[in-house]
Amino acid sequence: EILPQVRIMTIADIFDAVTANDRPYRKSATVPDALDILRKEVEMGHLDPDLVELFTERVIHQVSHILPKE
Repeated sequence: EILPQVRIMTIADIFDAVTANDRPYRKSATVPDALDILRKEVEMGHLDPDLVELFTERVIHQVSHILPKE
């Protein structure tokens, strides 16, 4: 069993990795695209669905004013 704190950090790390502007090998994903990636990971059983929902509803909403615009 993976600790909840580690599962939360994994979600944040994936989101950060795919939205980062300094990715030399690939264009950064938009916020909606990044959330789609997280949801696909949930569908494949790789991420906790409740934590991804919490991340989407609470974290993204709270930091949306500092995220890059599409």
